[in-house]
Amino acid sequence: MRHALRSTHSTHLRPTISVIIPAKNEALLIAGTMMTVAEILKAAGYVFEIIVVDDMSCDDTVSQAKWACRQLLSVPCRIIATTQSLGKGYAIAKGFAVSTGDLVAFMDADLEYPPQSLPIMASLLETYPHSCAVAYRTEDKRPWFERVTSKVAHQLATLALHLPVSDTQAGLKMFPGWFARQHLSCPRQTGWLYDIEALLAAQNNGLRIIQIPVTQQRIRPRRAGIWQMLACAVPLTQLAWTQWRQSWSSKFSSRTSQNPAPALSTVLTSQKVTEPSRPPRSLIGPQAPHDSRPHYEKIP
Repeated sequence: MRHALRSTHSTHLRPTISVIIPAKNEALLIAGTMMTVAEILKAAGYVFEIIVVDDMSCDDTVSQAKWACRQLLSVPCRIIATTQSLGKGYAIAKGFAVSTGDLVAFMDADLEYPPQSLPIMASLLETYPHSCAVAYRTEDKRPWFERVTSKVAHQLATLALHLPVSDTQAGLKMFPGWFARQHLSCPRQTGWLYDIEALLAAQNNGLRIIQIPVTQQRIRPRRAGIWQMLACAVPLTQLAWTQWRQSWSSKFSSRTSQNPAPALSTVLTSQKVTEPSRPPRSLIGPQAPHDSRPHYEKIP
């Protein structure tokens, strides 16, 4: 049975938060990530839960996550294991489906995106309820090839789908809980295109997209490149075709409306968040052996 989170604030009920962390072969990092997220949200005064979705890892990711759960006695934590490895998007959707928070966020397990953005996003969605918040990278410390492939992927998605965002692929996003559970828990795209499908769903349902500037920290090299981009050409075309049909159907059915609602997007420039703080190595649980198995192949 799923138990909803309850805010402990008596004078003002702040929204509760579910943080989804998809993980594949993240034994070296997952415990530290969970504890860092807990520390930041506790300090900000939020009631929250952490949901780790393990995508059939071959290392000790699950045991490391369970160790972190035991350390975080006052924080509801759940570890969910997928029965088939279909990609990062599938893992995120599984987490969304079991979440209970008023707000639901997902973030990468390696802390490449600063978790300090979570309270900022939550505060904005508390002020603007019918909105979602997404990170966008203003500084990029990755090698030139990773930067170029990322920009090419984003430009292709933007041109094909007309999304009003600066960065479709940043691995840190927050949505209203009802929206995530209703619209994002059964995706068509289960890989890195899941981010684009989620943003399209937000746009099509009239959510304002608030963009939060962050600095991405490159922690490890990526294996995603030109071949992964080419492999996504067909599903990206399918997404564009579906979006085009829905757009024209909507225009046809609302011809009598003289002032159609535009796509809403807000870019913040004043609250830049940089490198995430990390707990001392002694807080990251029992030492896990180095593992060179592939992690999520993403085009950040």
